[in-house]
Amino acid sequence: MQDVNAQITESVVFAILGQKELGPKLFGAFSEGRLEEYIPGRNLKTEELRIPEISTTIATRLADYHELEVPMSRDPVLLEQFQGYYKRCEQLGVNMERYKEPFKFCSELIQNTRSPIVFCHNDVHEGNILIDKEKIDAGSSMIESLRLIDFEYSAYGFRGFDFANHFNEWTMDYSNTKWPHYHFNQSDFPSNDQRRRFISAYLEQQGKLSEDSIVQIMEEVMEFAMVGHVYWSLWSEIQAKVSDIEFGYVEYANDRMNAFRTLLNMRTFSKSQATLKAMNEIPVH
Repeated sequence: MQDVNAQITESVVFAILGQKELGPKLFGAFSEGRLEEYIPGRNLKTEELRIPEISTTIATRLADYHELEVPMSRDPVLLEQFQGYYKRCEQLGVNMERYKEPFKFCSELIQNTRSPIVFCHNDVHEGNILIDKEKIDAGSSMIESLRLIDFEYSAYGFRGFDFANHFNEWTMDYSNTKWPHYHFNQSDFPSNDQRRRFISAYLEQQGKLSEDSIVQIMEEVMEFAMVGHVYWSLWSEIQAKVSDIEFGYVEYANDRMNAFRTLLNMRTFSKSQATLKAMNEIPVH
């Protein structure tokens, strides 16, 4: 029954997205699957995510996505999933020593976040973004030629997690045909200017552009980027134990945890700098 409910929910989401022209149109659904509109085009490549026009178009698409009203539960399941991955790792005999403090730290971030709950895609990476170059060559705009696809993880959740997941994917390239079947480069995480450009396009599309809003989302991104790394590292530890897919899950978990520590150090440094700045601004009497 659970699978049937999930299929019904996904079909409802699919129908709404197609109607809003945010995804393929749904022509019919049945017990074995559904009939969808064919959208010509190809998946983006990882390096294309940083092209300004493509990046701002993704932001515009995400802005429309986040404003959808979908008839499903609005309770975020991120913390529950996060805790579930941790417990599953324990059950599978994963050495959890390095995860104890990061798990506690990230759980507190999730519980204390100010990030609003919106309808999230939850998987905005290059493989789930289609671009139709023929449309562009024929004179269509980028917004008319780029679509998000694959909505199986779509649900209500924290806005910051959707942003952070996308930005983290800038650092991951899954086109590597050799072991471990991905390339990772933490330096590809979007710069401050690149994040601001994306966020500004997002807010402008929603008619909510302001410096305060930009700063708020920037803070959400850096918090949930850390959460995302630990979340997917735990997921990868599980896959390393149970999956038959040829992929460097252990290496992936290690890279994601190293990325977490890099961002944590940046955050600690930033906060210490802010404290020092505040102390220097205390008037001397």
